[in-house]
Amino acid sequence: LDREVFRLYYTSDCEDQQSIDIYFEDNSEPAQLFQLTFDFNNETEDEDTVVTSGNKELSVVASR
Repeated sequence: LDREVFRLYYTSDCEDQQSIDIYFEDNSEPAQLFQLTFDFNNETEDEDTVVTSGNKELSVVASR
């Protein structure tokens, strides 16, 4: 990423709970792989999205 900024816009058309895994990998030696997991529930806009990396919860800025 040129500016270390990445935006992903996702809109679900279903009412089920969903999980999305996003993997980031660099091309340097040794190669590094980083995973973010997003868990979504179909609830009100006041509910927070949980994002995890490994076993740590991360803060998220969500916009609609």
